[in-house]
Amino acid sequence: MFRIPEPAEVLSMQAEGLRCVSALTSPQLLSQIFGHRDCLEMEKFVEAGRYWQQVGFFQFLQATAKEQLSCLNLGRRWELSWNYVSSDMNAVANHLLMTLKSQLMVAMARKTLVDAGQVLADGELATVRSDVYPRAA
Repeated sequence: MFRIPEPAEVLSMQAEGLRCVSALTSPQLLSQIFGHRDCLEMEKFVEAGRYWQQVGFFQFLQATAKEQLSCLNLGRRWELSWNYVSSDMNAVANHLLMTLKSQLMVAMARKTLVDAGQVLADGELATVRSDVYPRAA
């Protein structure tokens, strides 16, 4: 691709056993920071044993988890976490499941505290990114 696909697109592709590679050519896209990975870092996805684990995990997310979790109304921070887990993970199944669990636990805890008036709501946390990525959970 010559663009950055939407997270839902990536999830659909991965659930079908496909993975995209984005060849970014515009100065705007090239100036964005995407973490430590390069566009060809797919070795964990194409390795036979891990491949089927990942396809099954992404099929589970697409068919079951998204619908079940969306009705919880966990806010924008959860949406960012969901996008990370559903479209940016490249690992074995147990790591994928543990990351999903970790992100969900943080989102549920945050919702409980927001509902109790103990922490700021999502809109007021717009500049805080520390709780979105698994290593910060």
